[in-house]
Amino acid sequence: MMKRKDRYVCSQTHVIEGVSSPKHNYDSDKPLQQCARCENIYYVNREAQRTHWRLHKSSCRSTLIPDEKLKLDRMNLDQSYRYLRKSFINNGGDFDSSYVINRIRMLFDEGDRDPKDVEVHLHTLARNIIFVEDDAIILRIFACPGMTVLFLTGDDLLNDYTRKSKELLVDFNGIPSDDYITFHVSEIEGKQSRVRAAKVEVQKERDKLGIWSPSSTKFAYFYFSLVVAAAVDASPSPISTNDGYGNLRGYNPNDSTLHSLTIASCRRAMELWTDPYVRESCNDALAPAPSMAISVVKHYARYNIMGKRRYGCSCSWSLSATDDDDYHVASCDDDSDDDTNDSNVFELIPGLTLFKTIVTCLSEMTKLAGNLCVCVELINLVLGLVPQKSLEHHEEICHQKYLGWHNLSIQKRAGVALAVVAYFLQHGTIEAEGAHSGMLSGKKSAAPVPIKTLINLLENSCGGKEIHDSTGAVRLAVWNEASANETLGPNAHGHNTESRAFFHYLIRRLHASSKKNKTGGLNESSKGRGVSSDREKSAIYNIDMFTFIENWRKEAFPKRKKNKNQRPLSKLLSEKVACMGLAQGRDLHLKWKKQLKL
Repeated sequence: MMKRKDRYVCSQTHVIEGVSSPKHNYDSDKPLQQCARCENIYYVNREAQRTHWRLHKSSCRSTLIPDEKLKLDRMNLDQSYRYLRKSFINNGGDFDSSYVINRIRMLFDEGDRDPKDVEVHLHTLARNIIFVEDDAIILRIFACPGMTVLFLTGDDLLNDYTRKSKELLVDFNGIPSDDYITFHVSEIEGKQSRVRAAKVEVQKERDKLGIWSPSSTKFAYFYFSLVVAAAVDASPSPISTNDGYGNLRGYNPNDSTLHSLTIASCRRAMELWTDPYVRESCNDALAPAPSMAISVVKHYARYNIMGKRRYGCSCSWSLSATDDDDYHVASCDDDSDDDTNDSNVFELIPGLTLFKTIVTCLSEMTKLAGNLCVCVELINLVLGLVPQKSLEHHEEICHQKYLGWHNLSIQKRAGVALAVVAYFLQHGTIEAEGAHSGMLSGKKSAAPVPIKTLINLLENSCGGKEIHDSTGAVRLAVWNEASANETLGPNAHGHNTESRAFFHYLIRRLHASSKKNKTGGLNESSKGRGVSSDREKSAIYNIDMFTFIENWRKEAFPKRKKNKNQRPLSKLLSEKVACMGLAQGRDLHLKWKKQLKL
């Protein structure tokens, strides 16, 4: 079942309850004011309500009477869809639209049969709204009671499995491996037992899903497309992946309602797309997100206004270079996972930082999602716009000097590097035929993403193009952090070991190439995180990371039982086993070697 967040949004200014907005004279400790008639729409003050009344008055009426509610509750999935479609077409929504939409979600969750492809019809209805050029229809739909809250903060779009996983295992980025729990989770106060019990509970919910599309995915096709429709006016497209390509609706700041709605909808769409739990719940329902991000990034880049500081869960954004308004728009992203200090987080566009853009696109590319080619286009666009080097000597009004790689923490850089290596380990280093054009050859052994894009990401994340990293200090720090920190990997804890082992491999090769000791062996610093000699720093850029990835993948770990006639491990495999030992730790490594009969 859906869970509603108890946070309301002003339908005129799109200020979120609990977030101060000096422009609208709203303090965070004040609750939003409720419409006295419908009791299901909210405003920061009476002035906002008067301004919005021209849009809201057609759907404003008292709450549902028992007979009306009983009639709606008796409708099945197909009847609910037809009722909603009629109200959208005839009136641009009605006083009971949000109630009907909530009921559709409930029917999906309860497993109501869908003999007439209601899921497809709902998706088509929302997509057609994306293609509507008349902005007045969008304004009327979101002026209906409950619609602003429902679509900007209301539904988490999670299914029972992902909600349970987020609730119980959020500290492990998914379901951790048994070995990780055994060797890395403390037994103090029964924590290890609690994690094992939580893992069993989450796995039970996952098994219930079976092979069928979860209810969250069915509903999300309609829900997410309507969020996109509130921000982008797109041309009809045969596939939903391209639905985000278009013009922003509220580019004219004179229409304050549509202006702030566009920003709030963009933020909502980006925050949903970059949430790994929502992506897992909704699958391809979020396919228009990267194309929408491309449209918004191009708009902001065109006016040279890309880049704003995020304050708490809001950010001051405008869609025009000449507008100085401070729009504290609706946001559901409360946890500051982009940096240790939230005041230092700068967004490329509303709801999307450089780090989230990269890791989300890499996640979609690794899963070979339907929007893979659009994700590649987005990454190339962003890498071409953000500064590759420090711009401290520039006075940029748009704060572009804060958007570059140099502003990312070492932990974030290491996370990107681990994600790129994980992609190579899973899909290989041979580029698929047609990867640049999006027409893939279909060979399973070939990587469907242009290798140049991935190498560019890897080099930038490791500080390869920064002026102040001529000594290699940033690259060394990223390698050390990536090799030592399991929590930074793209997968659940315990499933990032080989990616981390590869960075141990790089560090050991760096020691070998710099010839630090007379015997040609490795000194004690190679076993830890401290690699800082001047000779190593001068040699670090002679190491081609992509070449080393290719070498790493040449020989796989043996999976057969050891016998008397078996040849000893090659030099490369011996080195890989040693690196796995550094990544796993002593006890886990001994168990791993025993399983492989090494």
